[in-house]
Amino acid sequence: AGSLVAGLAVAMSWLLTDRRLSGPPEPVGVVAYAVVANPARVRDLALLRRLVDDATGRRGWRGVGWFETNADDGGAGAAREAVDAGADLVLVAGGDGTLRAAARPLAAEPGVPRDGAALAVLPFGSGDLLARNLRLPLDVADAVALAFNGRTAPLDLLRVTAAGREEIALVMAGLGADAAVLADTREPLKRLIGAGAYLVAGAKHVAARPVHTSIAVDGAPPVWGYTSLVGIGNVGELRPGVALMPEADAADGQLDVVAASPRHARDVLRMMAGTLVGSRREPGLDRYRGARVEVTTASPVPCHVDGDILGEVTSLTVEVLPAALRVARTVTRER
Repeated sequence: AGSLVAGLAVAMSWLLTDRRLSGPPEPVGVVAYAVVANPARVRDLALLRRLVDDATGRRGWRGVGWFETNADDGGAGAAREAVDAGADLVLVAGGDGTLRAAARPLAAEPGVPRDGAALAVLPFGSGDLLARNLRLPLDVADAVALAFNGRTAPLDLLRVTAAGREEIALVMAGLGADAAVLADTREPLKRLIGAGAYLVAGAKHVAARPVHTSIAVDGAPPVWGYTSLVGIGNVGELRPGVALMPEADAADGQLDVVAASPRHARDVLRMMAGTLVGSRREPGLDRYRGARVEVTTASPVPCHVDGDILGEVTSLTVEVLPAALRVARTVTRER
């Protein structure tokens, strides 16, 4: 899901802002751990094993297994195996897509106390958007140290329903231009020129023709308008310094919504300038907040969840799952 970072940056040059997780951190308080690794991302599993062994060997932690992800479920099965093996802490090594897949088996159901395994992020993606938003270490050795010497904090999740599917998201869901950019970005070109591939794909979508759209928040009457993009976010940063959703907080039980309707290149430039200075009233951007958001469009538009394309849809429903996950978040004294 590193594509989410570049795709959104190209589509709108929108960059989300970090907000601290609310609520006091809790001691990790675990002794059994497991590692879920995406072999397509983790090129040197032997090195990762050494880092984990060094961090746990003198502290009495008990490993219950190493589990590799597969293409069929992206990591959900491996995370479920880790939980079934008795892990109190699951270290997930991969990108945002791997984290998203692993989150479902680790998450608490609404209204159920959080007594399951905590998540520790080992960032191996091309974007690592969740790690950047939560100010987690991007260096793997530092991330391993945090996992075993930290405290956990609650994290909201998003329940996304679209195209007849229900998905879990950690970052955001979106309709329109940003999803179209992601769908049109070719993997060979991405490998060759990196983020430049999104410029190629984004050139024809950044001022996409607006679609008649309705947005209903928390059961209120829908607001109708023409939009090129609707983003529904949980967390907030692609790169430092430019705020799209200034009020975004990953643990406030709320969703932040932005609807964009740029008609010309000059509209895009105004939006970029507004987000650069942290303005909350950029021309062409409408903002909403709530716990449940329903979006419908008059014609099918591309849809993504944390950068993974779901296809073209005419409706999208996103609900927040407050404090559904615990994430290793804050370093304490070394044990």
